[in-house]
Amino acid sequence: SSMSKYFTMIYGEIATDTTFRFFTAGHPPPIVFSDKHGRFMDIDPQLCAAFPPIGMQPSKDMIDQSATSSVLGFKSKYVINKWEIMGENDIMIICSDGLLEHSRGGETYYPKSLQDLICEVKNESAATICDAIQKDALSFNNQSDDISFIVIKRI
Repeated sequence: SSMSKYFTMIYGEIATDTTFRFFTAGHPPPIVFSDKHGRFMDIDPQLCAAFPPIGMQPSKDMIDQSATSSVLGFKSKYVINKWEIMGENDIMIICSDGLLEHSRGGETYYPKSLQDLICEVKNESAATICDAIQKDALSFNNQSDDISFIVIKRI
């Protein structure tokens, strides 16, 4: 109920056929490393519907909409993104903007440094890749924002 009380989140479900359905509220979309191509893949922005952080805008569906004002307007109904993009041994990283914007001087950690690291550890388990990212990101520079991430590997 206050613009100073909000949070970002991503919620997703992965089916056994590797279909990934998710929605994001103020959170960056996942990034996918292709084992076949040896790099992060460009994802069509049409597949990345995003919404403002939760708590910043009241929903258009709220019962008291006619009696409520909102400087930022009203939030549309969430759209579920559906990805069918992961091949064998591909790696998906769901992360906060703290990892994507992590930098030192004018150099950002993502995409180059993170991609270089993933190339080195891509044959390891998701847990080992996660540990390697944490160690590498913190050796790249001290963090200035929260850095949280999840590594999912298709095997």
